[in-house]
Amino acid sequence: MHAILTLTHSTPSPPIRRTATASVLCYAFMLRADSCVRLKHRHVSFTAQGLALQLHVKTRGRDISTMVHRPGHDEVYQLLRDWVRMCRAPGQASLWALPDRQHDTFTSPCINWWFQASCDILGLRPPQGEKWVGHSHRSGGATSALSIDDSLPVIARFGVWDHMDSLQAYLDASVGPSADALLFFEHLLKPSLTAVRAQLSVQRAQAQGLPRTYSSVLLRTA
Repeated sequence: MHAILTLTHSTPSPPIRRTATASVLCYAFMLRADSCVRLKHRHVSFTAQGLALQLHVKTRGRDISTMVHRPGHDEVYQLLRDWVRMCRAPGQASLWALPDRQHDTFTSPCINWWFQASCDILGLRPPQGEKWVGHSHRSGGATSALSIDDSLPVIARFGVWDHMDSLQAYLDASVGPSADALLFFEHLLKPSLTAVRAQLSVQRAQAQGLPRTYSSVLLRTA
């Protein structure tokens, strides 16, 4: 997926840039194809904390929105921000409509077509005996997150799986960690216990100093 991420920056073609951007976003958020094609510009938020998508997932009902946050201003944040800036589209326009075709709408198979187009441009092929389809973003993202030891409940929450049994079908536990997996899904890891212990030590040291601080304040007041 990192090669497709790089493609978005190297191509001058808006249609190719769309195919690559949609593929990266599907993978980075573990999106269903139908959830991705339904995104509009008003469903995307860029904040000081990171990137947020307002999703309408079929398993929860199309009238219910689910907000998913991806912290940080990394390559995925920059990728989507650059795409939105290039489109300059109103909020009601599809996120995937090209600047000169802002009334276009899309169906789920587009995600598979765009993914295959990106792979063809880059000469990428699935391992022998496997097939890449639109749902590969969702299973590939979940499997990559698992490979770097993201917890199953965290993966399920981020990818909007309501049942752990449903998530299991998307996972391949034989896949090992990679730099790409860390790039896309490190944000789902729990903080290091070493860092947390250091924070606790600082808190304890500060707490031990509080009585002396209060005493000195009272003496000065007297």
